[in-house]
Amino acid sequence: EVCIIDSFVVDKATFLNAYKISEESGKLFTFNEFFKTEGDHPGTVYETEIGNKIYYSEKGEKGNLDIFSKNKLLNEWSDGRPLPGSINASGNANYPFVLSDGVTVYYASDGEGLGGYDIFVTRYNTNTDTYLVPENVGMPFNSPYNDYMYVIDEYNNLGWFASDRFQPEGKVCIYVFIPNNSKQTYNYEAMDQQQMIRLAQIHSLKETWKDKKAVAEAQQRLEAAMSHKPQINGVELTGNKTSEELGIGGGEVTRQELEDALRNKVDKETGKGLSSNDFGNSEKSKLEGIEE
Repeated sequence: EVCIIDSFVVDKATFLNAYKISEESGKLFTFNEFFKTEGDHPGTVYETEIGNKIYYSEKGEKGNLDIFSKNKLLNEWSDGRPLPGSINASGNANYPFVLSDGVTVYYASDGEGLGGYDIFVTRYNTNTDTYLVPENVGMPFNSPYNDYMYVIDEYNNLGWFASDRFQPEGKVCIYVFIPNNSKQTYNYEAMDQQQMIRLAQIHSLKETWKDKKAVAEAQQRLEAAMSHKPQINGVELTGNKTSEELGIGGGEVTRQELEDALRNKVDKETGKGLSSNDFGNSEKSKLEGIEE
């Protein structure tokens, strides 16, 4: 049982850009972006808030994607160590995310599950130096399609995950939800079967909205997160910036260039990009003073 407050369709190749999580929750990168490599590499990287540890996915000894970790020691990264336990036991393991407790790991694997990539959770056991047997988080997070990159932003009290269910090739849908303190399930014996199917498929977001006040508050938090300190190439958009400062060419920044850079939201029904009229107030303020 989960309350999903919003969803938006994005390009799969750049889907991580849609995740607007707090600094306190760490950072997400593609493998190529973090390690400064090129080529077709499907791995992702999670870096902790203070930047002293990363969890990432790359091919292991068996030729499948495995999840590794590295620690930063005196500004240098240690050798990668595969996560112990059964996380890398079958299929490809990718899309790691670690809660602020440092022991709870969410990831996705295509080894066993409902189909494609499924989202799993496990916890590190300090006594045995290994991870507990991973648990499938179940529906509606998982489906017969590919579901992955499950993130809990504890600071903003928002959850995120990606799925290509019912999406065209090259597109994924990002869902944003309100995290539960503990796993909650529907009383399926007392519910209509078709209604259960609709909920499992995430047929309608509003069907998950039991507490309208909680939904409205979460949507406000999401709006704030989406407009929080917009940046281009690591440069915060405050005042007038030249395109050279922003790393998008030479000369003054045109309004169109800035709109293109800010356009990280898409219409949830059509998947089409929105105009500047759809930006939040914070984003609109960045456009003021920029000439056509």
